[in-house]
Amino acid sequence: MIKAAAFFILAVFFSSSAYSWTHHPNTRIKVITIWEGSGSNPLYFQREDNVWCYVPAEEIMIHSLILTLYSSGKRADIHCYDRAETKMGGISAAHKIHRIIAK
Repeated sequence: MIKAAAFFILAVFFSSSAYSWTHHPNTRIKVITIWEGSGSNPLYFQREDNVWCYVPAEEIMIHSLILTLYSSGKRADIHCYDRAETKMGGISAAHKIHRIIAK
């Protein structure tokens, strides 16, 4: 019984970290950074809480949504993965986008 409980606790611990993300509800996008040749470079953006996130280059529809939210000043719930990655020089580590809920 104790072994089963220990296994369950370990399973919950390891599975919860696999699905963690940084979440900022009802936020605006402060900064956008795009490099030339953006067909091969991610789009980087900074939320109001100063967290940098990025959208992979092939996600063109999400690029459009991010640009629209930035230019209109509209708010959204923005979820980015918890693990930060350094992809481009000049930008601190950024989190890959997980989900956006536009308001």
